[in-house]
Amino acid sequence: MSSNIVATYRVAYGDIEAAFRKAAHVFKEELWQHRGSAHPIEARGLVAQYEPAHDGVTVFASTQKAHDLYQNLSAFLAVDETRLRVATPDVGGGFGPKLCVYPEDVAVTAAAHLLKRSLKWIEDRREHFVSTVHERDQYWTIEIAVDEDGHVLGIRGKLHHDQGAYACRTSTCPTIPRQRQRPYLVPALAMESRGRAHQQSAGVVGARRGLSAGRLRHGAAVGPGCARTEDRTRRASAAQSHPAGKASLREADQIPRRAAIVYDSGDYPACQAELLKAAGLG
Repeated sequence: MSSNIVATYRVAYGDIEAAFRKAAHVFKEELWQHRGSAHPIEARGLVAQYEPAHDGVTVFASTQKAHDLYQNLSAFLAVDETRLRVATPDVGGGFGPKLCVYPEDVAVTAAAHLLKRSLKWIEDRREHFVSTVHERDQYWTIEIAVDEDGHVLGIRGKLHHDQGAYACRTSTCPTIPRQRQRPYLVPALAMESRGRAHQQSAGVVGARRGLSAGRLRHGAAVGPGCARTEDRTRRASAAQSHPAGKASLREADQIPRRAAIVYDSGDYPACQAELLKAAGLG
């Protein structure tokens, strides 16, 4: 391979060059989101029960996606679907990593079919730490342009996402740039993210619950709402009576709505005022 880049995503609109050219203040942050892992009560496990009556296998797996595992096993092992069954008993907690199809799932099922005997495999906690899907490991470079009154004029930046040794499913986590603006009115945006495969044998990175596939809770506060960026913007803003970015927050009637989706509040200025007060910045 000439490159270790798995996927590149770009999101842009507005005149980002003009936004930064006419900005009264430009602030830059470099951030690193470290790796993390989900830890259910029970680690992964699999029982492949050989069925001599039809030379098939019934797989009892602690998976979050039984149908996905069923289809993948049938494809990988070239076993007719009528001779394969996947059942999900009590999972013991999931939080995202148990929705992937792992090498152990395929290896144990294949061995049971080849040896014509039932087999069991259970992951211990140490194995879970090193081989079950991780999250994050991202390097951010973010710039924000504001005017004298703290209005957001534009945001641009780059994200490098470490995918690990391989992609266990699809490369979903690097798609976060499309999540940037959220409650803010951002006239111009230019974000690029790259998912890269690790050159070494690093654990695979994917989506897990609580970080919503690397999107919502993971990076949504990196933009103008980031406490550190917001504080710096506010202190440098000429209009000290207005918390930085306040005029850039969407009012309730500015929230884009689709079909039957309705936000429960959307009073972002009130939320920000409460946050700044609690942080001693109001």
